[in-house]
Amino acid sequence: MQNKCKILCLKIMNIFASYKEKLMSIDISNLSVYVAQGRDFLSHNYIIVLKFALPCLLVLFILYSCSASRRILSQNITSIFAIADEIRTYYQSKPDYWKLSTQVLTENNVIPSDFRIGNDVILPGDYKVLFGEGADAQPVSPGSDTFDIILPNLNKAQCISYVEAKLSEENLLALEKITIHNSSGDYIYTWGGDYPLPVQKYSSKDLCQNGQNSVLWTLK
Repeated sequence: MQNKCKILCLKIMNIFASYKEKLMSIDISNLSVYVAQGRDFLSHNYIIVLKFALPCLLVLFILYSCSASRRILSQNITSIFAIADEIRTYYQSKPDYWKLSTQVLTENNVIPSDFRIGNDVILPGDYKVLFGEGADAQPVSPGSDTFDIILPNLNKAQCISYVEAKLSEENLLALEKITIHNSSGDYIYTWGGDYPLPVQKYSSKDLCQNGQNSVLWTLK
């Protein structure tokens, strides 16, 4: 569909290009005449114009939406690991991550204010983030040297995008595992496991389900 629309747009651009010389030679003193002629043309051919214009507008909208989604994805991945750095700094004087939770982090102002709406942590695109242990974000158990950052309520496309998001070498070193949690169970990407890290492209398309998914980053 997108390719057909792109070809149609190119044809339209070629038509306009063929009239470039004529347009450049227009006598502006007769501009009102040309405007009237244009209006007359549109009034008699508006259906044809719409048939050409609407597919092009649709393509532009799809391209813009995809670009915006990729930008939000990249921004949110960066934010998730930046928040993780703030958490490590806060807990560096403690023996472990015991009791770490969304509530503890927000009450102690560990989460940057830019991401906080009341007691919730919200990333651009209205993605709510939870912190703790497991998909239900329980407070971290005593003696644990890892914690989870949880992105819940993702559809299949969002799940795939966040699981397969490219991570920097620094972030990969801090990563213990990535878990996909949904009604079918838990699918865990680990170093050297059945689902190996770093996550390969297209590897999660059969693991993320239609409906609700949660993606968990388990970090050291």
